[in-house]
Amino acid sequence: MADDGAWVRVRRVIKAPREAVFAAWTDPQSMRAWLAPYSLTVGEVSVDLRVGGSYSLMMRRDGEDLPHSGVYREIKPPERLVFTWSSSRTEHRETVVTIELHQHPNGTELVLTHERLPSAEAIQGHTAGWSSILDKFAARYP
Repeated sequence: MADDGAWVRVRRVIKAPREAVFAAWTDPQSMRAWLAPYSLTVGEVSVDLRVGGSYSLMMRRDGEDLPHSGVYREIKPPERLVFTWSSSRTEHRETVVTIELHQHPNGTELVLTHERLPSAEAIQGHTAGWSSILDKFAARYP
């Protein structure tokens, strides 16, 4: 983990194999269904799944568009996905999200770490946001 900013870590056990969980993080149609906190929706999603490739997604809240984008840094199916994350909530600073997928007796343990957050407000917002997103994601696999 980088030592140049604050970070958030959120864990969930997902009742699905690692391959399915990894695929859900890399498929635009799947991402559209869950990659936003419960209070938001996701519109357009684009994915160029390769190291150095970019992604973008548009979260929406009450008619307001909230663009998010980044670049894939590491793609290691079905274990690890690392990408940058930039949005107004990160003050358009390039932050880094790491998804680690571990085998678990009940499916897959997903560990999400979001590094280089710019402020206490960003830490609080992303802790709540990622917790909500992972709750929504886990609900897809009852």
